[in-house]
Amino acid sequence: MLKKRLLEKTIYTLFIFTIVVTIITIDNKNIIRTNLEIETVSYENNNYIYLLNDNNLLVKSPVSIKSKKIEEKVKEIISLLTKGNNNIPNGLYNYLPKEIKIKELSINDDILNLNFNKTFNNISNDDIDIVVTGLVYSILEIDQIKNINILVEDNYLKGYEKPLDKSIGINNEYLFHNRKDIEKVVVYYTELINENTYYIPVTKYIDNNDSKMKVIIEELKNNSLDTISYIDKRLELIDYREEANVLFLNFNDYLLDDNKEVENTNLNVIAYSVFDNYDVNMVMFEINNKKLTNIKR
Repeated sequence: MLKKRLLEKTIYTLFIFTIVVTIITIDNKNIIRTNLEIETVSYENNNYIYLLNDNNLLVKSPVSIKSKKIEEKVKEIISLLTKGNNNIPNGLYNYLPKEIKIKELSINDDILNLNFNKTFNNISNDDIDIVVTGLVYSILEIDQIKNINILVEDNYLKGYEKPLDKSIGINNEYLFHNRKDIEKVVVYYTELINENTYYIPVTKYIDNNDSKMKVIIEELKNNSLDTISYIDKRLELIDYREEANVLFLNFNDYLLDDNKEVENTNLNVIAYSVFDNYDVNMVMFEINNKKLTNIKR
């Protein structure tokens, strides 16, 4: 008798659960149903630095940073950027000369002061932009640091006599035809290195009157960097809006492939590009006004 009652109770519970799920599914008409598992993707807790690829471009590269204190994190990042350190992904290269040493390191509020030995001045003019840019972008992956002063023997590095941040640009590409109304847009591309996908940020200087968001999508479709691209040239950004630190991007059906799936790399290059151009904490992807998924900063 007891077993019978338990069986009846179990069947009743399953029946109620089925009804609830059905109601939720019907009510959520805004949610698009695809083969993609709907989940929130977050880049929190990932550690990145910027290393060189075979084309001498700085690549956003995942690494293991074990230190907890900010000062120690900085030292560990500089060590990873130094030639001879093999604790980096295969197929990528560090670029800081071994002879360069940190004389002093200090943090005042959110400004990092890096004082190097005089060997830093021996970096050639051809390499200095890459070294400085890679150093700045890598260290600024630490949230608590917003600006960096680079000094050599207590004096500002020549040509960089002010606090540096990501406004210096990375892998700079100049596409403007005149110097009036120049816009700066950062676009991320993908590259396959040793069967792993990496992301390459390119700062484009353009004289285009379109919004940054439209430029990002068009540049990704055209893929001027000639790297791997899964972005369908028929993809269109129907509209977009910003609400409460979220950028809503509404696309046509070509964000999905023929199997109604979406390449995660497509979402990533768009999200990375958004976060470098817009002060938002989340990107919400929509297809014809129906929510697909979101990515957090």
